[in-house]
Amino acid sequence: MKTVGLFLADQVNEYFQLVQSDAEQTGKKHGLNVVVQFADGRAATQTKQIHAAITAPEAARPIAIITAPVRDNSLNRLAQQAAGVGIGWIFLHRGIDSAALDSLRTEFPAVPVCLVTPDHNQIGRIQGRQILSLLPGGGNVVYIQGAAATSSARERLAAVLETTKGADVEIQVIDGNWTADDAERVLGGWLRIAMSGISKLNLVVCRAMRCLLGPGELWNPPPRILGVLRSPRFRSPAATGCPMLVANW
Repeated sequence: MKTVGLFLADQVNEYFQLVQSDAEQTGKKHGLNVVVQFADGRAATQTKQIHAAITAPEAARPIAIITAPVRDNSLNRLAQQAAGVGIGWIFLHRGIDSAALDSLRTEFPAVPVCLVTPDHNQIGRIQGRQILSLLPGGGNVVYIQGAAATSSARERLAAVLETTKGADVEIQVIDGNWTADDAERVLGGWLRIAMSGISKLNLVVCRAMRCLLGPGELWNPPPRILGVLRSPRFRSPAATGCPMLVANW
């Protein structure tokens, strides 16, 4: 049975859990063995995992590598090495700029090399329009972005700020690191600090509603946040995200 290597950033993120499940199910349908490895958020770990797969004996190598890089442009050299021995390479969600991708395709025209990603700019524009629609008279917004060092988070934030430019909206940006637990933690910490300097919080914006909600739920703030929101300064702020995939990622 032919093998495909799936190398994901971490096992905590529900998006990557969905990717793992979908890849394994699809692999079975097509007679492929999908071997999944998680890097626990460490770029060095991911590099070692992929390097081991590429340099394995030929019979044990995957026919393709699918990876969601921990860090942008950290795997370009490994992608070149993999393509050089005939291993297909798919960047997932982010991880390489267009010039580097075009260079790989030109150098290895017989090997499949691509990037599969949502339109992060449009996701940010959707969230910006949500803000304008929910706060037509302006207000204070907390925007919980993904890991700030990633291109996907930066593109989404830039589009949000561009879309809301000129509106009477004050946006405070905090780093949620792409997980619901981190989003809850940083929002709770921000609220406790902000109590002395903000008169009202009108809206909480996440890159996806699963950061703060369960599927199909109205916003029911977790205990560590609920206690802070009971202060008179905060009058039941709304929450919004950008639905994606079946689990609202």
